[in-house]
Amino acid sequence: MSSDLPQLTKREVLQALGRAGGRRGRKKGDHIILKREDGTGRVSIPDHPGDLRSGTVRSILKQARLTVEQFNQLRRG
Repeated sequence: MSSDLPQLTKREVLQALGRAGGRRGRKKGDHIILKREDGTGRVSIPDHPGDLRSGTVRSILKQARLTVEQFNQLRRG
């Protein structure tokens, strides 16, 4: 399984994190804040036009405590 991350849209990232149990909490400035269902943390997603770069997606995964492989599984549904 490849550990590479392409550039993704924020919608793709939000859908995958939703499958992992993230719920939209609020919007602050130009970021969308997701809360974990178990209340153990939050994840900040930039709400900018265009795709999210792979480095940004890696940072989001770190906040979400997910590996690239886990995230790719969630993306596939």
